[in-house]
Amino acid sequence: MTYLIPAIPTIVMSILSVDPQQRYLANHYPLPVFPFLMLMSISSIGTFTEQKRWGYRFIVFWAALAFVTMSRINLFTGEYLQSLDTRQASNEAIALVETKGSILTTHEISPHVSHRPQVKLAFSNTPHDLKTFDYILLNTRHAGYQSDRDYALSLVEQAKKIPSLKLKYYKDDVYLFTKY
Repeated sequence: MTYLIPAIPTIVMSILSVDPQQRYLANHYPLPVFPFLMLMSISSIGTFTEQKRWGYRFIVFWAALAFVTMSRINLFTGEYLQSLDTRQASNEAIALVETKGSILTTHEISPHVSHRPQVKLAFSNTPHDLKTFDYILLNTRHAGYQSDRDYALSLVEQAKKIPSLKLKYYKDDVYLFTKY
């Protein structure tokens, strides 16, 4: 247990936090505790094997149980697998976007274009002036976080009416408009 002493400030901060995201162990906030837990586990393996009544099965069982309880299984089974049907089209559209220029896109695509100078997310509660963007990349089938299909389709219809924007790519409800 002496290995946990340096981790006490992080543990106390997580416990006393008002923000539920900081108290949730699957997020990155309690991550500084992890190396100390690993040290504690590694040092205790020697005592488990010396006592003969404990075995590696016990260690594997508890490690697997800890993984299952701490991980967010729904991320592996539901949330990210929903958009697999448009993955190829999204990747093809992302490949057509050049590094320079501002882009309006959905929440799920934004990490793939984050090295652009300006990335705005198409949230349904935020109005956007589409004329200011060099690229508009929308997955209307899976509009994503804080958006919906109707809003994404309304953005597509608005983009079609702007003369300076041209539909460069369309496949599987993935639209890419570029400014020319």
